Amino acid sequence: PSASGYGSQGLFQMKLYYIEWFDAEMTEDRWTDLEDAEESCKEELKSCKTVGFLLKDTGDRLHITQTDGGTCVGPILHIPVCCIVSRREINGFSME
Repeated sequence: PSASGYGSQGLFQMKLYYIEWFDAEMTEDRWTDLEDAEESCKEELKSCKTVGFLLKDTGDRLHITQTDGGTCVGPILHIPVCCIVSRREINGFSME
């Protein structure tokens, strides 16, 4: 398949991936006392875990889709590479 994910016959040849990544996090949706705000800075970010088809790797982001509808895909998740902790192809999976 080409870098876009399309094979020579125009059909998707997408590979399935498991990706662990960190997302931005908001701890409060209101005004917070400064002392409480500083305390919240000590909390660890929680990682996100995603399984999906690799639509495209643009170098700075991985574009993952949950559903391959043949001529359409969706939804699409755009994950910045700098946020990715680990990724691995799920081998042995066939779309046939």
